Amino acid sequence: MPNIRFDLEEVTKRMLTKEGTFQHNTGNRAKLFPFTANDAKVFKMEYDLVDFGGIAAACYRECAALSHKSNFNKDEFIRHACLKADAQNPAALTDIIEKVAFDESGRLYAYDTEVYAYLNFAYPIEALTSIARYITSLLFDDELKAAFRTMAGGDSQNLLYKLLSSSFPPIVEELKKDEQFYMPSEAIKAKFKEDFNFLIANKQKYKFVDYFPTLIKFYFFRFVTDISLELNSFITQAKRPTIFFSLDWEKLQASRPASNNGWKLFDAMLDSMFIHANTFELLSYIDMPIARTGYNEIEAFVKQSAEADNKQLANVIDQVTSFYREKNPQVEWASLPLSHNDVARTPVQKAINNLWKSIEYQFTTTKKRQLRAYKHLFVQFAKFNFGKKRGPNGYSLSLKHADVLFLTTLCIGAQDKVRLKDLRKEFEDRGVFLDGISWTHLIDYYEKVNMLEKKSDSGDGQYVKHLN
Repeated sequence: MPNIRFDLEEVTKRMLTKEGTFQHNTGNRAKLFPFTANDAKVFKMEYDLVDFGGIAAACYRECAALSHKSNFNKDEFIRHACLKADAQNPAALTDIIEKVAFDESGRLYAYDTEVYAYLNFAYPIEALTSIARYITSLLFDDELKAAFRTMAGGDSQNLLYKLLSSSFPPIVEELKKDEQFYMPSEAIKAKFKEDFNFLIANKQKYKFVDYFPTLIKFYFFRFVTDISLELNSFITQAKRPTIFFSLDWEKLQASRPASNNGWKLFDAMLDSMFIHANTFELLSYIDMPIARTGYNEIEAFVKQSAEADNKQLANVIDQVTSFYREKNPQVEWASLPLSHNDVARTPVQKAINNLWKSIEYQFTTTKKRQLRAYKHLFVQFAKFNFGKKRGPNGYSLSLKHADVLFLTTLCIGAQDKVRLKDLRKEFEDRGVFLDGISWTHLIDYYEKVNMLEKKSDSGDGQYVKHLN
């Protein structure tokens, strides 16, 4: 029988105040999301959360083990380039470099992958670097990290770019700690790898640089959404719902799936993010013979273990729940509503559910602001990028024309064209579901921009090709 026990000494050291009351420190032993219960500066991050170039650059630095502390100075960079070029007219060359290498606000422009080593955020803040670490941990294995670094190598065919590349300051390397966030789905990671490899296989470095921030922005949205669906489904023991998108340019009636099962469902499911983060953190203080004490890992352990071991584990989780309630004396635990639909659950599932319900009850009765603050960054990120305000119906999750074209490029991939019905499956494999009305609008759009090829009026005879 494995020795399953609650590490009371360690949890006391890490999660209690000096006065002995509980403090919700998440992400120390169980890394679930890259967020904190602090929403004070989200709107200052809007440019970075939409542009995503700074986060893309931070991902590159994580992959290449480079420091995030920038030693880049614009004036020194331009002066060095002019000296290397032995420019007869430094003012003219400076003007050219300003237009080619910098945007309107004077920020370095990612015209090549190697520029990512020096590109910073518009509003430098640790929360953005945390998102980059999260994305890198979940999406990049050693093979993709090597491919990403390779994209920054090689000589440019453009003489000006070659001059600029030779004018950057030395790269500062930094040993990176490999942060292991909880992986929701290997299938999503595999699809990202497929899309990433498609973009770099084209051998068009500058096209890759343009697309990469959008790629990781989309998969960041996908991962957080998917893991929230997965964890909520375990707690409710119900089938995962499907979240629908709409198209930015279509009208949306309140009865549509994109309205009922769109933004409202998406926003509501995020209320549990901080509860799951705290549940995972507390479960991580249980010593048991599995790599990580997440819901799925515990479920797998239960299925292969003897009944006595499972009872022991359930008892230990109950100890965790008792500890949590004891160290939160301000909560009226006697009023916690008891669940009456646990008949089909295993003892371990019931124990996890009781712990989760206790944490939920504590937050919904005494600390609602922390729940809202924890999800606020991701909610605003979604509004900035995929949200559309639709009057009295509130927000919808919507795709703009640029989103559609980008996703279509990924879905067609290296092929010249794909059948319309196969394209829909590719969209859904990437977590993008459209109802029938939205799909009709999408077909009309493809026809309008000359991407639709008809051999017949049936789905089998209609193809979508790359935009010329």
